[in-house]
Amino acid sequence: MKNSSMTAHDVEERPKSKSQIKRELHELQALGKQLVELSPRQLLNMPLSDELREAVIAAKSIKHGALNRQLKYIGGFLRREDAAAIRMALIKLRGK
Repeated sequence: MKNSSMTAHDVEERPKSKSQIKRELHELQALGKQLVELSPRQLLNMPLSDELREAVIAAKSIKHGALNRQLKYIGGFLRREDAAAIRMALIKLRGK
């Protein structure tokens, strides 16, 4: 008789739902917005790639609708970055 219960391994292999992917992208965009709000000096201490750092600096001079597009662009970069390390760096920065 087969065991019908799922293991943790089975759950990990399931593809993410569209809703889950959207939630994750929105979280990364919110993280990007936090980066845009940092001063240039604070940005230097963040564990960011040069490309991401340039995108964040560019966003500082952008207004309204274009800013939303830039935040989505930054969110795309953050998918390839170590978002957990960036979050930890933000927490340490705010703790000072």
